[in-house]
Amino acid sequence: MDDEQQRIVDILVKYALYQPLTEEEAHLLERWRQRSEGHRALPDQLRDAEWIAEHRRQLEQVSSPLLIVPARQRTAWRKPVLALILTALAVAGWMLMALQRVEKGHVLLRLRNDTINVVHAP
Repeated sequence: MDDEQQRIVDILVKYALYQPLTEEEAHLLERWRQRSEGHRALPDQLRDAEWIAEHRRQLEQVSSPLLIVPARQRTAWRKPVLALILTALAVAGWMLMALQRVEKGHVLLRLRNDTINVVHAP
């Protein structure tokens, strides 16, 4: 619900509860009422006890409860974390494959006493 709609809802609640409206609120309500026949009738219906009772009965007859469930907000950190995890898995897989190649007969470099010895694995 945008700010203008929320503002109208707040004004309608005040109107229905017979709370005094400011000059600005009265002007906004009047402009809103001029938009359609339904808008023109609703504020007075909200003060009509019979109209309210009828709509309460209609709501009670609904087979499933009416719930407004807010949409889950997405967080901005998920994609970078996923990218980091996938990168780490790719590097770990590459290192594992390189280690297996060395164990299968490729050249193995050993460092001893600050010298590099080339050893062919069996």
